[in-house]
This record gives sequence, structure tokens and C-alpha cells, in this order.
Amino acid sequence: MISQKPVCVPLQVTLLGPFSIRSGSQTVHSWPRPPVKRLCELVFVSPSRRVLRDVAGEELFPNLNPRKANVALTKAVSLARAALSELGGGAQRMLGSDRNYVWADPGLVEETDFESHTRALLGAIGTQPGNERDDLLSLALKTTGTLLEDEPFAAWAVRPRERLDWLRQEGRLMLARARAQANGRFQVRSVIEAWEDCLAHDPTCEEAACALMRIYTVEGRQSLVERIYKGCRKALEDLGLDISPSLEEARKVASKFSSFSSCGTRTTTQDSGVVRRVVTVLFVELAGRPSSGGRMAAEELGYLVRERLTTVMAEVEVFGGTVAAVWGTGMVALFGAAEAHEDDPERGLRASFRAVAGANSQVCGVSVRAGVETGTSVAATIDTGSRKHYWAVGEAVATAAALQSIARPGSVLVGPATRAAVEDLFDWGPSQEVVVATSARPLRASYLQRPNIRPSHALVGSYLGNNGTSIGRGPQLSTVREAMAAVTAGQGGVVAIVGAAGVGKTRLVSECRELFTAWVRSGPGRLPLWLEGSGASYASTTPYGLYQRLISGWVGVGPEDGRAVMRTALERAIKAASAGTAEPGDIDLLADMMEIKPGKPTFGSRCSLEQHQRATFGALGSVVSWIVDHGPTVLVLEDLHWADPTSLHLTNQLLALTKKRPLLMVLTRRPGGDHGATLLETALLADPELDVRELELSQRRLF
Repeated sequence: MISQKPVCVPLQVTLLGPFSIRSGSQTVHSWPRPPVKRLCELVFVSPSRRVLRDVAGEELFPNLNPRKANVALTKAVSLARAALSELGGGAQRMLGSDRNYVWADPGLVEETDFESHTRALLGAIGTQPGNERDDLLSLALKTTGTLLEDEPFAAWAVRPRERLDWLRQEGRLMLARARAQANGRFQVRSVIEAWEDCLAHDPTCEEAACALMRIYTVEGRQSLVERIYKGCRKALEDLGLDISPSLEEARKVASKFSSFSSCGTRTTTQDSGVVRRVVTVLFVELAGRPSSGGRMAAEELGYLVRERLTTVMAEVEVFGGTVAAVWGTGMVALFGAAEAHEDDPERGLRASFRAVAGANSQVCGVSVRAGVETGTSVAATIDTGSRKHYWAVGEAVATAAALQSIARPGSVLVGPATRAAVEDLFDWGPSQEVVVATSARPLRASYLQRPNIRPSHALVGSYLGNNGTSIGRGPQLSTVREAMAAVTAGQGGVVAIVGAAGVGKTRLVSECRELFTAWVRSGPGRLPLWLEGSGASYASTTPYGLYQRLISGWVGVGPEDGRAVMRTALERAIKAASAGTAEPGDIDLLADMMEIKPGKPTFGSRCSLEQHQRATFGALGSVVSWIVDHGPTVLVLEDLHWADPTSLHLTNQLLALTKKRPLLMVLTRRPGGDHGATLLETALLADPELDVRELELSQRRLF
């Protein structure tokens, strides 16, 4: 018996498009009967290229009983082998069968185009986010052939085709999500193209529709927004499905932007540059109805809305934000565009808290609700000639809009990224899960309660999240211990800590606090003996901004609580510290000081600015003196590089108290940059009567 020559060239099977089997340049041109070709197709789309005979008989010969279907299947296998013999070289042995299975010989067939395409998609999806995954997904998705194109109605062909379509769509969505989050080949056009590709292959994809609607909303392409909305809605209705709230919300936001953009005359715009940056987005809208005796006239309602929104805009500007758009009863503001700050999330939350608190204090039935989130967005400046406009688009913008839409009236709902950035600076209310179209999972949003005052009397153990010690800071810690020992022994002094951002100044202050509170625990002190104040970039133009924070921490009440509450707290604390010897005028002076806002130094008295400042300095000096009379005291003033000139001047005067009293002042700042803080430190180092310990921290961090 002469054996046939084995196949030299592996058989190549095409499943994506018209089915074919070829060897080199030779192809099987004809199949004797349709079931013969279908048998080969069924085998190659089955797992491991193997199918049960019973399953193959049911799929290929559904009108025959099992016995006759098995006979027909045997005949189909023989005819398939005869057709494959056209390729020569033993190709007919590719298809094998026994009493249980029909299979394709893996030794004679290389990887099919369907298998290689599936492997490429799965490999790309399993890669970590970044440019590499972007490239792999883009390459894999270039293969677009239809699986078993010539079998459009066979059920056994529909199932694997749907699985492949689902896998491709998952790859498209992953690519679009990553680009929208700046995890890939990021350009504005590439983000849009990725979402458009998702929607083109699945018109019911609400995630892609919402993303494109938000992008086109910011670009002012309202006609495209409507077209996408209607197209997606019709595709869903054709399947008997209703649209989701997220799609309707995206359309509502688009309408708000459209009403704002339509105000005024259209001008030719010039794009002055598109950048990718982290921004904090604030969406604000008035909620409720005016509680008047009768129906409010249109003029009165318009005045009320304008008044509330003007108040919100003023708070945004105070904290360095940019109002990007205003519509009917709402607005959107950006913190981080056009000007970025390292504390933009804090600025956004403080502005939203003050805006909501201010509106809620007005008895008229109208409150404010807000949504805030932080994230990487596409931001740009649009110059219309007469003025500049700022816009941003990205997941943070969509999330902030969604949060605002479901927030309770009179509240601020905050996204997880923003909360993580400022966790310790605010007190938080209840949390809830929020479904956002741009996120595959529900987000955990939190209601903002209020800024964290951090009263000094609650200091014990509340500041130290880590009880570990600093590595590589032995000399500095020794200096701190010496200063603590000196002040507890009745000798005052100054510790000046200079270091770049993130180098460990705050951690070193925590070490100071731990040492000092150990002394407090062992003593009978009636009042808090550790006071803290810190500068903030947004308060660098606010007179007494540094000491506003210090006083708030001391009395446990912030300026947001109102003058009446603040004055009561001041009166209680000062009377206790002074044993009832304080003058009522001192309380009034400090209450006035706590009300000062950036650029608007208002005072309760009619004396000159210089006289009022001298009196306020005296009142604060008296307060510190009364506290020191109760025992050794530490006064911490952090981030002096952001302190306002008035606070620096006051600090210079308070330094004199350390000469003869048990008062230790701990001052921290960054090197250079701020002329006022540098001059203050130069002055205190030049005073021979001051006991000054200067610590300069290197770039080596604390662990």
C-alpha cells in the first residue's frame, strides 16, 4: 500500500467573510452540496475544532430523525473529504470522525483568521491601560470581516458571530474609555472617533451616545447632539426598550449649555490651544420654589435668580475659579482652568459650600444644590475677540453634572476623586451610589457637611494617622525635642522649618504635636495649649487669613457659621481664657476680623484702617498672652509662603511674647518665592533676644 504524500503547505481556513479552504495558491472552488460546506464551517467555529455527531446532525439536518441525520452526516463527511482532495497532498485527511465526534486535524490546519483575530482582541483587552493597549486594540479592531458571512440565518452561525461582535464592541468601548481618561493615544479627535466607532457598530450604546452628546455640547454642535439622541432612542425603541435616565440627563445638560451659548451675537472664534489637565468641576443649580404669598412676577423671579447666581459666581471668583457657562437657573465653574493651583479641589468645595450655605440662609424657599468632581479633562481657551471663554470636556464634567442633577436641595454632592483629594479638610455626611454613564460601575458619592474646623481642644490623637517615626530626620527631631523641653520648662522660642513641597514639613510638625500632647496628658491644663493656623493659596490676599484659621480652630466655629455664632463662641472662649477680664471691644474686634473676605476688608468701627489694625493686633496679642498664662503653649503657623502681609506683620509682633513667656512658635514655609515670609524669617534671625532654631529639610522625604 502506497501512503499519500503529506501536505507540505498548511491549510488556510477563512471564516471572516466568505468561507474558504486553501493550500498555497489552490482553493476548494466548489462543494458538492450545501451541508458539506456547512459541516466544515461548523467544525471550525466549534471549541477546539471539535463537534459532537449528535449536535452536528441536529444543526445540519434538523428535519431528519436522529438515525437518518447520522447517516446524512456520514455522507457529508465523505463528500467533504472528496472536495478537500482537490488540494492534493493528503488534504482530505483534514476532516476526521468517529462514532462520537467530527473534528479537524490540528496538524494539518494553521490558526484560522477567526482564531487569530479573537486571540488579538483578548490579548489587547488583557493589557494594562496605556499607549501599548491603545495600539494593540486599534490594530485588532482593524479586522472587520463578518464571521461566516455566507450563513446569515443558520442558528449555529449566529451564536459565534454575536460573541465575536460583543468582543469587538467591548474592545471599542475599552479604547474609547481609556482615551477619554487620557490612558492612551490622547487627542481630542481620537477620543471622538473612538466613541463614534462604538455608536456606529451599536446604535443602542447609550454610553457612547452620552459621551458624544457631552463632547458636542461643549463644542456648541447642538444639531449633532439632537441627532445622536434621536438615533439612539429610535434604535432602542425598535427593540422595545426605553431610554435610560443618563441619556435624558445628557440631553438636558446639552439644552442648558445651548440656552447659554445662544445668548448674544455669534462671533468667529479662535481656538487658543487645547490642553489636558486636572480640573475640579462645579455644577450649580437653583432648587425649590419661591415661598411668596401669591405668584411671583417675572421681574421679581428674574431678580431672585440673578441675585442667587451672582452670589455663587462671587464665591467662585473668590477662590480663583472660572465661570464657564450660565443658563436659566444654573451655572458651571472650573477650578484648574484657565489657572491651575495645587489645591483646586479644596477651592471648589469651599466655594460650593459657601454658595449653598449663603443661599440656604435666605428665607425665600429657593435653595442651591451642587455637584463637584475632579479629574483629567480636555480644557481650552476660546478667544472671541471681545472676551475669552473657557471650556472643558471629560469624565469629571459628566460626573459633576450627574451629581448635581440628583443632589438634594440645599446640599453639595461630591464625587470620589474630589473627596479623596481633600478627605481630611472637610466633614462628610451620608454617601450614596450614583450611576454615571461614563463609568462601568456606580460611583460612591458623598454629601459635603462642612469645612473641618479641627478645634484645638480635640487634638489628642486626632491628627496622627501613623504612629511611626520619621526616617532620616534624627537631627531635626533632636532639635524639636530640645524646643519642647525648653517650653515645658518655661522658656519660649521659635522653630523655623524651611522645605520644598512634599518634603515632610507637616510630618515634622506632627512629631512636635505628639511630643507636646504627651506633656498635656500628664498636666491639668484647662484650655487647649496647642494652636494651629495655616496659610492657603486662595487666602493670600485676605487680611488676617492665617489667623482666621487659627481662631476657628481654637473656638471650634468657622466664618461660614455666621457672625452671631462666631461672636458667641469667641465670647465664651475669651472669657474663659481671660478669667472674665477681657474687654467687650476685644471680642468685637476679633469678630470683625473673622468676617473679612478677600479684597473687602470691612470693619465694625469708624476708626481709620491703621487704628483698627493696631487695636486688632493688641486684641490678638492679649488672647495669646492669656492662653500662655495657663501654661506652656505652642503656636504653629504653617505655609507662611501663602500668608497675607497683615498676618506676617502680626506674626512679627507676636514673636516678642516668646522672649519672656513659655510660648513656642513653630513656623513653616517653602524656600524662596515669597518675599514677605523670607523677610520675616530674616528679621527674627537678626534679633539676638529670640531663641531661634532653624531647620532646613532636604528633598529626602519622611516615611
